[in-house]
Amino acid sequence: MKKILMIIFAFPLLAKANSICDNISVSQQVYACSKTSLEKSDADLNNEYKKLLSKVSAKYNSHEELRNEYINKIKLSQRAWVNFRDKNCEVFSYQIEVGTPAYETSMNSCKDKMTQERTKNLVSIQNQ
Repeated sequence: MKKILMIIFAFPLLAKANSICDNISVSQQVYACSKTSLEKSDADLNNEYKKLLSKVSAKYNSHEELRNEYINKIKLSQRAWVNFRDKNCEVFSYQIEVGTPAYETSMNSCKDKMTQERTKNLVSIQNQ
């Protein structure tokens, strides 16, 4: 019941988020859409990251040293990946003037695509 209520209350918010990306006619809408999409992808990534840490913690519950080592590796990997993503997207957006809406849109789009891929990777690790 609780999940159903969450879906009912979240649906208008999701519909509103998607409407930002519908019928785009000006560059401000492109920027808003890229920002909204990245925020959703980032939330999905954080959710899967927390799930992975939880699954590892449960799986290695009786092996504290292994659990701590594995969780530490996941955390280090995630931090390194965030740094890589951000630097990679700077290269991707290099020819656009920093600080402009076009630059921010380019960075958001790049980060969004890479974040979606990373989310798939974290799910894959969970399913091992």
